[in-house]
Amino acid sequence: MSIKLVAIDLDQTLLRADKTYDVERFEAVVEQLTQQGVMVCIATGNSYHKIVEFFSASVLESLHLAGDNGNFIMCDHEVEQVIGIERQTFLKLCDYFEGKENFFICISTGEISYMNVSEGIGFEKILKYNNEYKIVQDFLEIPEDQVATKIAIFSPRSLARNKVIAKELSGQFADLSVVTSGDDWVDAYHYEGGKGSAIQFFKERYQLKPEEVMAFGDSLNDESMMKEVKYSVAMSNADIDLALHCQYKIGSNEEQAVIDILERLVKEPDAQFMDQYEMNR
Repeated sequence: MSIKLVAIDLDQTLLRADKTYDVERFEAVVEQLTQQGVMVCIATGNSYHKIVEFFSASVLESLHLAGDNGNFIMCDHEVEQVIGIERQTFLKLCDYFEGKENFFICISTGEISYMNVSEGIGFEKILKYNNEYKIVQDFLEIPEDQVATKIAIFSPRSLARNKVIAKELSGQFADLSVVTSGDDWVDAYHYEGGKGSAIQFFKERYQLKPEEVMAFGDSLNDESMMKEVKYSVAMSNADIDLALHCQYKIGSNEEQAVIDILERLVKEPDAQFMDQYEMNR
């Protein structure tokens, strides 16, 4: 049985630390995979307006985009699925952080993000991940017809500390999934959402089996999609807690290991070569 869908995280997975990747190699392999009938999905915590910055118009035609941790799916320039947080819930979460120091909140609605800071490290960090944004004094200003697909919390603390914070928030907000997404970030989204929900969407639409899907990731916001696929692939630089949920481990993002695997997949679509990357338990 051959691979029919490949899902790829961006930061620290496809992208190097400096936000670059081997563009020519990636575009060539996406074209080859597409010609073979393999779908390529970018499944990332980044929002749609940031994702498109990384890819040329030509390759975007071939990519499926699952932004905001899979909660905002775009295919062929059309919104295919949105999983949002109840307005009352995201406002309560914002209130939870009111008065707490060094927490900076950004609320994404898929095509635009809202933040309540306009300067300093919080603003600078949020700006790195958002091209379309609006600054508000109060998150109550977000129009009621806007659906919050992800709440990103910039928390300049250790990864271990942010995992504790994520666990605390999960206990406080039963209708949210809360995970770390890199060293300085905590993400919250609807408990029925996440990258796993995006994989479910594609599996149901195209009647795919888990053994026909491969996913690459590095952080705990990738965990839900790893549970939906047979070929769950962690980067060598992945969070150990994510790697524990994966069957395979490859090289690092700096080595462009994802592209290496995709190039081999073109030649060996049954993915049997992945046996050499299987982790010993």
